[in-house]
Amino acid sequence: MSRMQATILAIEDLMETERAKILVADFLAASEIAVRKEKLLQELAKHDIPHGAILARLAEKANANQRLLAASMLGVKAASSRLELLLNGGKSLKTYDKTGFQHSLGTPNTSTMEKRA
Repeated sequence: MSRMQATILAIEDLMETERAKILVADFLAASEIAVRKEKLLQELAKHDIPHGAILARLAEKANANQRLLAASMLGVKAASSRLELLLNGGKSLKTYDKTGFQHSLGTPNTSTMEKRA
C-alpha cells in the first residue's frame, strides 16, 4: 500500500469516527478529530491523486458529516429553547410589533412576599 493510499484510508476512518462522535453529541472529540483530519488532508495534498472518484468520495463523506453536524446543532438549539421555555414559561410572553421588534410582556411575580405594616 502506498503512502497516498494509507493517507486516504486514514482520512476515511477519521470521517467515520467523526460521524460516530457527532451522532452521540461528543462535539469535543469531533473537534479534535477535525484537527487530525486537517493534517491528513494537508498530507494528501502533497500527492497527485489519480482518480477524481477518490476526492468525490471524500467530499461526499465530508458533506454528510457537515449536514449531520448542522442538524445536531439545530437539535441543541431546539432543546435549549425548549428548556428556556420550561424554566421561564409563566414569567413572560414574547411578542413582535409591526416593525419586527421583540417585546416581552411580563406577568407579576407571585412568589415574593409582601410585608405589610
